[in-house]
Amino acid sequence: MDTSRTTLLGGLLVLVLLTSGCLGVITGSEPLVLSANEAGVSDAALGGTDFQHAGTRKAWINRTVERAGQEREVRVQNHVSSYERPVAMGADGGVTFGAFVVVSTPQASVAGQSFNPIGRMSHEQMVEQLAGQSADVRDVQREDSRTLAILGTDAEVVRFSGVVQQAGQEVPVYVEVARVEDGDDFVVAVGAYPQATEDEVRPDVTTLFGGIEH
Repeated sequence: MDTSRTTLLGGLLVLVLLTSGCLGVITGSEPLVLSANEAGVSDAALGGTDFQHAGTRKAWINRTVERAGQEREVRVQNHVSSYERPVAMGADGGVTFGAFVVVSTPQASVAGQSFNPIGRMSHEQMVEQLAGQSADVRDVQREDSRTLAILGTDAEVVRFSGVVQQAGQEVPVYVEVARVEDGDDFVVAVGAYPQATEDEVRPDVTTLFGGIEH
């Protein structure tokens, strides 16, 4: 999948936090720094698929918040790990590709209460944030869900259908989204692949979900 799309998938948490005022309840004279632990897919799990590691990066958000007339700088560090299945054209003209992104973001807890909006968002809302920021993903509809073991937790993985532009074609795709709490972080994983290659690519996506480490 092209770099712009994996960047979009990985940037989902950044977009949500930038538009949220939930951290505004935290005040103080020094900058507040919130950092997530890195998350990604294990080498063993990745080696059993046709996906490749496309990169891991830190995504910093700097924001000044105000409360009771006081301003405070808040710095949030997320980690984004991206994986791609190279684009291939079939003899019948069909397109095979895949993208998988793992994002870790701090829960931003104060007195046991998390102020990160990701913890309260439904799978539908997370996908709406994704699709709403790109003309590439259209006609998003919920299809089904399943339960997979992710980081030792039974997690709901919700699948949506949609349409993207790839290799000059309009390609119907499936997008699968999961979120778990692990330690002080939320870990969100998003996988996408063509509907026509579900039998070929979805098993790899399942392996990647199960191979997430944090």
